[in-house]
Amino acid sequence: MNDIAEPRSAALNKLSIARDRRPTGLARGRWLLLSIIAVVGVIAAGAVWWWSDTTGRNVLDTFVDRPVEVTLMEIPDLGGGASGGDAARIALVGSGRIVSDRQVNVATKVSGQIVELDVEQGDTVVEGQVLARVEDVVYRAQRDEAAANVARNQHAIARARTEESRARATVLQLRAEFEFEQRNYERVKGLIESGQASEFEFNNTRNRYEAAQAAHDAAAAAAKSAAAAVELAQAELTASEAVLRLLQKRVDDCAIRAPISGVILQRNAQVGDFLAAEGGRGANANAQLVSIADMTLLRVEIDVSERDVGRLSADQPARITPDADRERAFAGKVMWIDPVGNYAKATVQVKVRILEPGPQFRVEGSAKVEFLDPVERTSTTPAKPASLWLPLSCVKAPPGSDEAEVFTVVKDRAVAVPVKVGARTDKTIEVLSGVYPGMRIVAEKVEELRGDARVKVLKTVRVGDL
Repeated sequence: MNDIAEPRSAALNKLSIARDRRPTGLARGRWLLLSIIAVVGVIAAGAVWWWSDTTGRNVLDTFVDRPVEVTLMEIPDLGGGASGGDAARIALVGSGRIVSDRQVNVATKVSGQIVELDVEQGDTVVEGQVLARVEDVVYRAQRDEAAANVARNQHAIARARTEESRARATVLQLRAEFEFEQRNYERVKGLIESGQASEFEFNNTRNRYEAAQAAHDAAAAAAKSAAAAVELAQAELTASEAVLRLLQKRVDDCAIRAPISGVILQRNAQVGDFLAAEGGRGANANAQLVSIADMTLLRVEIDVSERDVGRLSADQPARITPDADRERAFAGKVMWIDPVGNYAKATVQVKVRILEPGPQFRVEGSAKVEFLDPVERTSTTPAKPASLWLPLSCVKAPPGSDEAEVFTVVKDRAVAVPVKVGARTDKTIEVLSGVYPGMRIVAEKVEELRGDARVKVLKTVRVGDL
């Protein structure tokens, strides 16, 4: 057995590597490092190829030159319009607040709890329509008491007039008796002077005459007293009727009615709330029920720069476009130019009447107003070039300069286009030259742009959409 193992051991010893020829740890690390470098080199070469021949090149652009997201706006054709081309050139453009000429806050005239509420915000009402009702139990009781007082005073005056009639009749009767006794007394007096009547008969006649006179005077005084009683009863009846009318008015006022025709802009109370007349009965009591505006008499109030107000005049035609519906324009005219300016803002307020307002207009909403400049041209009068008004967000215009820039987009790059500008408002600017119909310009973020800047177009809109 040992004889067999010894040859095998000798053979294995021949297969081993000599100690001086074995690789060290440094050599093994060098080979591993070279292998890693080779693999990294292959990956880098592949990455470079992918970077140059695929969309990977845009990754660098994304981080180094990030595109600005913009909206484009198409320049409209000024050759025609809602008012007919040259007959309605735009002199100035502005925007302002929509106001109603008649806007009232409806408040209660009597205090009480709301038991009925018949309107909601946005409802259309007519003059005299019942909006709400206040509890009227107490007011009806007071009215009924006043009505009873009126009836009692009516009976009292009827009695007083009856007494007056009786007193007058008594006066007439006693006056007749007095006149008879007076004539009889004069007759007997004449007889006694001629000696044809006795002293007794004369004294008896005189006594009856004086008694008739006293009775007549007393009846006349009673008649005057009865007449005074009638006047007093009449005064009391008049006073009680006035109280009845007052309390009946309070009962009627429990039904709160619309003072004008219009639209409910705001409702400030609910069923169960307490309404206080003239702000009484507690700080938490409501006085104002609703706010109503007459939507047939609307105007737009605009603050116009003092430099541009000279372009406007009373009754000047205008074209009004509400922000709530930019697809339609409505006719208007200048109704008022404020004679007092605003020194702090260097503006003058102009009021523009909306001639036929539609449901698109909202009180306290916004509207764009284009002031038109009608020109009656003859063959010798050159056509006045139409001006273009653009939103300030579209034009990069330094303050006080008539030189400005707009930006177009060519192959995802912003291109600056110089333009000439004129008048300005708080939201718009007049562009005199440099643009043309159909031209698409950047509608916003122009202050962030420079020539050749990368941009990303999100959408295209019209002027009226901004």
